[in-house]
Amino acid sequence: MSYSLKSLRRGERYRYGIILYDKYHNATAVKHLADVIVPAIPTFDVINGVLHVHPIGIRFTISGLPKDAVAYEIVRCGKDLSNMSTIMQCVISRPV
Repeated sequence: MSYSLKSLRRGERYRYGIILYDKYHNATAVKHLADVIVPAIPTFDVINGVLHVHPIGIRFTISGLPKDAVAYEIVRCGKDLSNMSTIMQCVISRPV
């Protein structure tokens, strides 16, 4: 089930960048966009006794691209044990 609900880890910092492509499909080096810290407070609702957890997502608005850029790709720096503070996150509820 956890694989079907991908989300960012709460309390973690994620580094995002952008790669631009020209009409010949040449890519630029990654340019830094933002460092995003995900809120540590869980986002959930209880509706009619059922716990609903909301996955966290990031949305970027891109403007002012160079005229020779025909496409772009948003990338995120990889996470491993050396640059993360949360090893695991889960939702615990009563047995059914």
